[in-house]
Amino acid sequence: MRNPLTLRALALSLTFGWVGFGACSDAADNALGADCESDGECIDGLRCIDARCLPPGCSECPVGERCNDEGVCQAGIGCESPCTGDTFCSVSGECIPNGSCNADEDCGTALKCDQAQHLCVPDDECGAQEFVLEGVPPNVMLVVDRTGSMDAEVPNSGGLSRWEVASQAITTLLQNYGGSINFGMVLFSACTGDGCEPGTIVNPIGSAAADINQTVAQTQLCFSGNSETVIGGTLQALVGNMTLQDPGRDNAVVLITDGEDNCGGGGPQAATALVNQPIPVQTYVIGFSGDVNAGELQAIAQAAGTDPYIQADDAQQLNSALQTIAASVASCTYSLAMPPSSEMYVFFNDDPNGVDNDPNNGWTYDPATGTLTFHGAACDAIQNGQVSDIDVVFGCAVPTPE
Repeated sequence: MRNPLTLRALALSLTFGWVGFGACSDAADNALGADCESDGECIDGLRCIDARCLPPGCSECPVGERCNDEGVCQAGIGCESPCTGDTFCSVSGECIPNGSCNADEDCGTALKCDQAQHLCVPDDECGAQEFVLEGVPPNVMLVVDRTGSMDAEVPNSGGLSRWEVASQAITTLLQNYGGSINFGMVLFSACTGDGCEPGTIVNPIGSAAADINQTVAQTQLCFSGNSETVIGGTLQALVGNMTLQDPGRDNAVVLITDGEDNCGGGGPQAATALVNQPIPVQTYVIGFSGDVNAGELQAIAQAAGTDPYIQADDAQQLNSALQTIAASVASCTYSLAMPPSSEMYVFFNDDPNGVDNDPNNGWTYDPATGTLTFHGAACDAIQNGQVSDIDVVFGCAVPTPE
């Protein structure tokens, strides 16, 4: 997918040089149909028309017609020779550059030929504003377990602890997605010594990758001796957090834990509360190690609508899990430079069938934020790299031609 994608409302910005086509001959007595450059090269009674010696009866044929061998203007004769290279046969009977035109018939539906520019342009009923379609980065809060058990060694890691492996995975995630996702980070528990204290935001949404990496590098694991795996309480504390209630963006939480909640539970209920907010916040769940409670984590993911949770037992699996989640939350929301002036149509890859205005598997437009959001199958197609071009057209249901 292009990033940013060019959003065009039936406008063309490519200018073609205009090229004339003809043939030449040194003969002064060319017969009917012979090549010529001037009338003097043709035998008496013939004139040089369309670079051929022809009867003079159709020297002024309308656009879209050519003079036939009998001296009669005729449409659809075709070009004298097959068109080659980046040219096509115009209805005027000339090979002209692709993307240009000599007549309206050279253009597609709802387009006409601008004779001054020799370009296909929208007819009077279609919009003609060119836009830049910019993806709106989603907000993602990393909620990371820093309890004492994260000091345990990860298999096949060369002696690295769970925290060290997680730190490296977060650094890689920020390198790959820091420019397309707004990240923040919560560490749990708060590790105040009181036990069961919910985690706190140590880096707010939108923090620089360098700041988050510095926090990770300076983090001390919590060895308070109390119960500290506050999963449900930490998620619940994020309900209502305004940095995750941005109406113009997708908002999500990524939970990474190596254990099970020992502070009252409530993870599924908190995930439900997060997703049921006015601006839904989905929770993605990664269980890092075999010490997790798989049933608990699955219940959280199911409540959030992101099930199944992802199990990661080593560095490679943790990296893969984070990359998979990041790709799934990559933006399907785009900002428009201006609101639509009339009925709006959306097309992927110039497919004339278009994308439906559908909150389940198509698109919706929010005039309050000026954002276009794709859902379901349409969003999947964007995130899977199947969409290289998005056209948003105002006023007529045809995609913008290349």
